[in-house]
Amino acid sequence: MKEGWKEIEFGTIASFRNGLNFNKDSHGKGVLIIGVPNFQDYFKPRYETLGEVLPDGILKKEDFLEVGDILFVRSNGNKLLVGRSLFIDKAIKAVFSGFCIRARIDNKNALPIFYAYITRTKRFRALLSAASGGTNIQNLNQGILNKVKVPSPPIKTQRKIASILSGYDDLIENNLKRIKLLEEQAQQTYEEWFVRMKFPGHETAEFVADSGLPVGFNIEKFEDYFTINNGYAFKSGDYKKEGVKILRTRDYSQTKWVNMDQSIYISNKKSEEYQKYYVKAYDLMLIMVGASIGNYGIVLPKDLGVLQNQNQWAIRAKNLDYDFYKILMMEDLIKTLINKKTGAARDFFRASFLKEMSVVIPNEKIIRRFNEIINPIYSNINNLFSQSQLLKEARDILLPRLMNGMIGVSEITTQDIKNI
Repeated sequence: MKEGWKEIEFGTIASFRNGLNFNKDSHGKGVLIIGVPNFQDYFKPRYETLGEVLPDGILKKEDFLEVGDILFVRSNGNKLLVGRSLFIDKAIKAVFSGFCIRARIDNKNALPIFYAYITRTKRFRALLSAASGGTNIQNLNQGILNKVKVPSPPIKTQRKIASILSGYDDLIENNLKRIKLLEEQAQQTYEEWFVRMKFPGHETAEFVADSGLPVGFNIEKFEDYFTINNGYAFKSGDYKKEGVKILRTRDYSQTKWVNMDQSIYISNKKSEEYQKYYVKAYDLMLIMVGASIGNYGIVLPKDLGVLQNQNQWAIRAKNLDYDFYKILMMEDLIKTLINKKTGAARDFFRASFLKEMSVVIPNEKIIRRFNEIINPIYSNINNLFSQSQLLKEARDILLPRLMNGMIGVSEITTQDIKNI
C-alpha cells in the first residue's frame, strides 16, 4: 500500500442500518423510497424516478436518508445485484427498503463520497464475497460490512481522488441533461406537427371533414406498419460471466434509452439457437407485464448484439427505412395503451391491444421534412450516449488504480477528463 495509506475496517468509520419493509397499503404520496430497482448501475439515484410511501406511524427520524449516506443492496434474487451501492448526494425526504442497508460515515477523517467510490471497486466486492463465504454474495449483512477492509489515505488525498472521479460523473450527468432537453425538443416538434396539426404549410392544407386529418394523411392498421416480437424466457442456469448479452426489462425500466451497463450473458454457442430474439437498432422495447408495465426504451442506432428476454415486446417498423416519426408516434400510442391494462393477479398487456389500434401515417413529403429536423436531434442523442459510455469506461479503469495508489492523484488533470 502507498506510503501514508492505511487499511482499516469499514465499521471503524461508518455505522449501518437496515431498511424497512413496506406492504402495498404503505404505497402512496408522502416520502420518497429507494429500493433495489433504483440501483441499476448508477452512482447516484435518479431522484425523479423514485416511488413514494405513506410515512404515517411507520417511520422514525433515524430511518431517513441524509446527504453522504451510502446504500447497498442487501438481498435480491439476482446475486449480481447484491452489494451494489448508491451515493446520496442531495438533501431529500427519503427512506430505503428492507432489501437495502445504509452506511453512514461518521468520522471526520473519512470523506463519504470517497468511500462511495471505494464501494464500486471490484476489490471491495471481492472482499464482500469472501466474507460471505462464496464467489458470489448471497446476502449482505451489517456484520460483513463492518469487517470489510478499506483503504484510508490522508483526507487531502481522499478529496483529490473524489474530485477526479466526480469530474467524470459530472460530465455523464450533464450529458443526460442534454439528452433530456433533446428528447423534449423532438417530442414538442412531434406534438406541434401531428397532434396540433401545425406542420409547415398547415395554413393552406385541406382537411377531410370525417377524419379531421389533412388530405394525404391516412389512418392505417398498426399491424400493417409494425411487428411485435416477444422475448424468450432464458433460464438463470444459462447465465454466464461473458458471452452474448441478454436485454432485460431492468435495462431500461428507469430510462427512455436501452442501457446495458449491468449485462448478463449466455454462451456464444447457445445464442445460435435464438437468432429471432436479437433486438435491432431503433426497436422500441415495451415492458408488457409487472410493476414497470408501460415503461419503454429505445435501442440506439447500432448493433448491440443482445438477445431479448421475456416480459417485453420489441416493436419494430416493417419499413426498413425507419423514420423517427414512428418512434414518437409509438410513444404517443403507449399512453393510450396504458389505459388498456388487464390481469387479475398483476397487470399485463395483450398484443391484440396494439394490433387493433390505428395509426396515422402522414404523406411522404411531410415525413421527409420532419425527419430532416429530427434526424440531427437523434444523432446528437446517440453521440452523447456514446461519449458517456467512453467516460464510464475511462472512469472504471481509473477507479481501482487510484484506490490502490497505482496512479498518483497529481498525474490526473481536469483537461485529461475533458479530452475523453
